[in-house]
Amino acid sequence: MLRIKNNIIVAIALFTVKCAVANVVTNSFIIAQGNGVSVSQDGSIIHDKRANDDITVRARSGWLVNGRDSVSLSASRGDMLKVMSRLGEDEEHVHVYPSETNDVHSSDIILGVLPKSDNLIAMYALPDTSSVVSVSATCKVIEKGSHEETTTYYPCVCGEIYDSQETDKTYDVTPKSYEWTASCANRTLSSSTWFGEISKGLAQSIEFTVTGKRDVCSSCISTATTNVLVDVHELSVTNDLYLGLDRTDLGRTNPVVKTAIAKIDPTPTGSSAYLWTDCGICSFTGRTDQAEVKYFASNPDKASKSYLAEPLTVRGTATNAEGLSASANCTTNFTVVKVDVTIGGVDEEKEEKEGAFIQYVADAANGEWTAGGTNALVAVSITCEPENLSEDEMVTISAPEKSLYIRHNGKYYVILDETSFPAYLLPDVEFVLHGHDESSGFCDREIKVEHKRSGAVDVAKYTAVRVDLKVKDLWGNVDDDIEYSQGAYVHWNIDNDDANDNALGGLKHPGGDYLQIGTGQIAKEDDLRQLTMSVSPCPFDGEVVLRIGNDKAKVWKSNMKGSANLVVDAGGEKRWNLADLSQRQDFVALCSCLWVEGVRNGESQVTLSYRGNCSDTVKYTFIAANCGRQPRTDKLTRTSPWGSFVDEERSRIEDTFPGLKRCEWSIIGELNEDYNCIAWSVGETNEWYNPSEIDELYGDNDGIFEVSDMDAFYYAKKGWRPIASGPEDAEAVYYPYAGSWNYLKDPYPAVGYHGAKKCKCNCGSGKWVMFESKCGATEKIEH
Repeated sequence: MLRIKNNIIVAIALFTVKCAVANVVTNSFIIAQGNGVSVSQDGSIIHDKRANDDITVRARSGWLVNGRDSVSLSASRGDMLKVMSRLGEDEEHVHVYPSETNDVHSSDIILGVLPKSDNLIAMYALPDTSSVVSVSATCKVIEKGSHEETTTYYPCVCGEIYDSQETDKTYDVTPKSYEWTASCANRTLSSSTWFGEISKGLAQSIEFTVTGKRDVCSSCISTATTNVLVDVHELSVTNDLYLGLDRTDLGRTNPVVKTAIAKIDPTPTGSSAYLWTDCGICSFTGRTDQAEVKYFASNPDKASKSYLAEPLTVRGTATNAEGLSASANCTTNFTVVKVDVTIGGVDEEKEEKEGAFIQYVADAANGEWTAGGTNALVAVSITCEPENLSEDEMVTISAPEKSLYIRHNGKYYVILDETSFPAYLLPDVEFVLHGHDESSGFCDREIKVEHKRSGAVDVAKYTAVRVDLKVKDLWGNVDDDIEYSQGAYVHWNIDNDDANDNALGGLKHPGGDYLQIGTGQIAKEDDLRQLTMSVSPCPFDGEVVLRIGNDKAKVWKSNMKGSANLVVDAGGEKRWNLADLSQRQDFVALCSCLWVEGVRNGESQVTLSYRGNCSDTVKYTFIAANCGRQPRTDKLTRTSPWGSFVDEERSRIEDTFPGLKRCEWSIIGELNEDYNCIAWSVGETNEWYNPSEIDELYGDNDGIFEVSDMDAFYYAKKGWRPIASGPEDAEAVYYPYAGSWNYLKDPYPAVGYHGAKKCKCNCGSGKWVMFESKCGATEKIEH
């Protein structure tokens, strides 16, 4: 409001300032630096006596107050100010009224607090242990406070009194500032927002407190408090760390199924919901929207790439009674474990239905392995995936007694019937299977590997097959333990048992039986030796092969030979597919009626094998006296010093020496009457030594021929003494008469008086000791 008086404009402020320094401006002056100063509507200056501060009134430019630029007034008294222009053209009288104002607090402010957010439910998932929660609050004035103000005015020095001596008024007040605290979970913040982590629990209180203040009134303090309740839920999953693959035939159709259970804790006041979303390389079976879920490995051959590689994830949702909800995903991990046992490379599809076939080889009498048993060891692979399982994870290996071994640094260590083995060591272990325990039926033996914590299991079955060749040679049955090392000795069938065409075989082997390949059988054939074969247990499938290692032998189904009876030709093989009924019957029929013939000199092997890896081999050595020629069996006219005669050579010599065996002797010298056997026994070819001459010239000349006379003869001729222990270390062999012969009066003995000389040849192949004999005045032979 402006009031004009005598051309002087006085600005009148329409407010009162209490307890503060004020600047009140008019057109002619400035009131400054005073406490409790106000200006009334008529321009009078009113000041509060309680201020006790001087009031400085300073004139504006071109004006004077009481003739000065400024004046200082005491708040405790009234003055009258004369304001005039410096030119004296205008002046104004301004009253100064001292006043005293009392302001009384009459009623309190009432505040209210409300949450700003509806975030009253939260959830976290293990392995977390709390959820981050943020809740804000705001406040409002529910009811304003009030003050009562009373002002008393005092007269100016000029005597004038202000319009009223005392005025009263009531006014509303609200806070000018707010102070907040928010508390929960042992955490207090000076804020209207609480932010922090809260563990699981229902109706957990977040307390908000607000305080409103007015600095000018210490009584104008108001406080309000509210609690915001928060439900915090924990989502967890309980499941096994391992799921094992059951790779047995039964397990492939009935896989291992595991159960996982999700839990929201505490139970929501409203509802719980679950949705399973992931189980790694596995598959869920059944419903996936409940707390409990089942899962299995759909691929029975696929394990986890590493430990705990498979996620198992569920989304849980909790809803409270007010319909608010919160969700979280919980993921745990598990491992799909695969164990695998493989015998001899048999694949998974066959390892139980057909199984592996390993060779049965009996241990030696003292329980030690034989060389054949060692040679027949079968590799076994045992693995466990993934390979980075912890060192305390074990697999259990079960196998028949004393059958499964570890090979390490050339030594073998037995695996007990059931052994726990660290899974992480398996890649570095070499297992072998020893077939010393003959099967009584197919697939009646097995190796089982199991990781029991997961249920992972695999089984490989096998049959310990006895593949056996039973052999007879020139000396009878050949023991199994020497049939491969020493083997069997059989004639090279160079004789002519049926006295067949002597033109066959030339001069050396006239009519040789081994050369006869016609359809007819050979009468009196006696040089083949029996061979029996067996595969036990007798299988109903797979292939059996009988094989001759080279061209030195043939196998027949009759000891009389005949082309229709040839089973395996020299250097060939015979195969039987046991799944074929006729072939199986043929095999079974031949098992006990095979005969081996030697058709060349030297060594050969005959092998019977089943499925390639189960076999038995016999070494044959075919021997014959082959330094000379075989005797002829036809009748020929021959000429001798005694004249011509018809002669059947073999019969004549065999009649003279009935102990000779065919194929074990040959003619190395033709008819010669210049020396006899005794002469040849000491290497002489121009003497004929009779018993009486030996007694007279070398013996004791007593008219009786006896062995001591021959001892003297051999000593005189060669320095030999009768000290040899047998033919192996003898230089000569003397066949005596049955007793001493008194050649002066007794007739000539029928049998005896023969000498033979050691033969330095290889016809005996180390089995025979070969000697040479002069057959009286006829041929010289080796035998």
